[in-house]
Amino acid sequence: MTRDVLALVLLGALLLRPALASAQSDKLLEATRLQRPGALELAQAELAACVKRSCPDAGRLSLLLGELLLSRGEAAQALAALRRFPAPAPLVPYRDFALGEALFYLRDYRGAATHFIDAAGAPGAVAGRAAARAGEALLHAREPGQALPLLERGLSLVGGPELVGARAEARAQLGDLAGAQADLHTLLVRYPRSPVALEVDAQLRGSSAPAVALTLEERLGRAKSFLDAGDPRQALSEVERIDSNGLARDAAGKAQLALFRAQALYPLGRAEEGDAALEVAAQGPSATASEALLVRARRLLRLNDNAGALLKFQEVSRKYPAELASEEADYFIGWIALQDGKNLAAAQALEAFEKKHPESHRRDDACWFRALALIRISNWAEADRALRELVERYPKSSLVPQARYWRARVKHLAGGNAVDDYLDVVRTYPASFYALVASERLRELGVKPPPLFAERPHLPAQAQPSPELALPRALAAAGLWREADEELRSRLGQVHTPEQALRVGSSLALLGEAWAAYGLANRLLWGRAYSQKDPVSLALLYPRPYTSHVEETARAAGVASGLLYAMMRRESAFQPDRLSGARARGLMQLMARTATAIAKELQRDAPEPDELYRPELNLDLSAWYVSQLSKRFVHPALIAAAYNAGPTVTLQWAAQYGSLPVDLFVESLPYKETRAYVKQVVADLYLYQLFYGVKADGVRLPMSLPAPASAGIDF
Repeated sequence: MTRDVLALVLLGALLLRPALASAQSDKLLEATRLQRPGALELAQAELAACVKRSCPDAGRLSLLLGELLLSRGEAAQALAALRRFPAPAPLVPYRDFALGEALFYLRDYRGAATHFIDAAGAPGAVAGRAAARAGEALLHAREPGQALPLLERGLSLVGGPELVGARAEARAQLGDLAGAQADLHTLLVRYPRSPVALEVDAQLRGSSAPAVALTLEERLGRAKSFLDAGDPRQALSEVERIDSNGLARDAAGKAQLALFRAQALYPLGRAEEGDAALEVAAQGPSATASEALLVRARRLLRLNDNAGALLKFQEVSRKYPAELASEEADYFIGWIALQDGKNLAAAQALEAFEKKHPESHRRDDACWFRALALIRISNWAEADRALRELVERYPKSSLVPQARYWRARVKHLAGGNAVDDYLDVVRTYPASFYALVASERLRELGVKPPPLFAERPHLPAQAQPSPELALPRALAAAGLWREADEELRSRLGQVHTPEQALRVGSSLALLGEAWAAYGLANRLLWGRAYSQKDPVSLALLYPRPYTSHVEETARAAGVASGLLYAMMRRESAFQPDRLSGARARGLMQLMARTATAIAKELQRDAPEPDELYRPELNLDLSAWYVSQLSKRFVHPALIAAAYNAGPTVTLQWAAQYGSLPVDLFVESLPYKETRAYVKQVVADLYLYQLFYGVKADGVRLPMSLPAPASAGIDF
């Protein structure tokens, strides 16, 4: 089962409940939602039964049957099913679209275009897709003049490289060779990694057609896009092409090309060749030479050779102070000193960085790490100065909450009265990790912390009707899951005010669509939730989807359900079809190899990667994994770190920093992503417990870390 297929099915269960009339219909909807092999047969049986008793759902069922037949490549049978009954009013454009698809696959391109054009006149997300398909059909029918305006409309509504390629073909057929060349240029430069661009590039290489002229900078931009996407082979191919075409004519161009070659060679394990390429790059202009040195330094840093990396960063800073590379070099000189425990040197280097690079996007980070270095050596006065400067100089920085907490903590450690400062953090940032640790510090001082939120989250008993959801619900009721998902996402994008978000989000939440309601709330309801402490907004921001399964699974695994919800919130924003760039899947973002290892421990068959989009399976495997991490690491900060970065490195961090109090331990984690992850998961765990579990006085965070067990889960 592919992810695209699963996109059809994951809109959720309750949104789809105003479904077909008979008892068998729920089975049919479930079968189509999960793309089970018997879905087609169920649809055929349901339609036959409906026709026999003259039920009103024949049009809806015949549309579903047609879609299922199309998905199996049975275009002729799909066409017959679609023509048998008219569709209900809201679904007419979707029947037209499906008829167009059936005729297209039967190579009746003009007939297909007629139906696509009809669908393109409808409101909603289908219009853009239909216009694009009408243009493609007319292009196949050798009617480029009629195709072109439809392709233009499709491009304006949905965009994408495939339509750029189709427009290039239409323009070429109409004799507009300059326009066609412009489109091919756009494909190669703007969408280099798209299948259509790769195909066009391959065709141009092997044909006598005029090549699309790209500059050296554009070719290097393509190489960079492949490198950024983790495709060094394609990047190297692009570099070799630049070389063979002689685009790098002078010494500066050749040095720049060598720099890109090295960056492609290293990930391919060709280190000696990479080193040789960097030698060439280092002979180029200062901008390229400094970048070459920076590549060497970063490579050494990745190899955990901090001393070697530091020497290279220092060389960049010394030789090329006016180049952009010096900014990163100067920052990492301070950062490496911090990681090596040379706190005074780190503080000095980071303060020098701020002065030398006043426009850097890393200024607030440097200021914070300077403060952290000073906290580590108990230089309270200088630490407070750095923290005050962070708050005053960078008031919009995301680091302000932690700066304000640490100012309170520094005052406390220096013997001052920090009660009011801690109280201010709790009241100002109630949903943050810092409100949680500030509450614990207040308890240490014998002061009862104020409640984070006066009222528990709750949804309205009955949400106002949301006309935005009418069409998605009608599509879902017909089993047209992909179309329902597409229309819902389109309508969510049209919600722009907190009032709309509250109304639509409440309806979605009551229908069980946590991911969609959360997305709206996360975009538009922060002020209502955290400043006004509105309980409905909080309910949308802290939902509990799949409640019965999560609670049952958590109980069986011996973990807190709040921990699963907190991780789910951070991992996938409750989207069961989420796929990360690293190929992690589903609600808890499981990697396929991790899921296989878990299944082996549970003596179950290893799941196919795309099975991890199934919420129940994803949660079952993840809950077991979290339970094993909990047994080994115990403290939620360590458990969260292990889930994000892995048990092995978390054991190293526990050995290195485990004697520190929790607040300082978390700040000392060297991975930025893991620091943010741990802070949010720990804060969200305690909010879930506060909102839905124990009483407020029972929500506590241990401020010291236990030693992890010597044996336990290690993958």
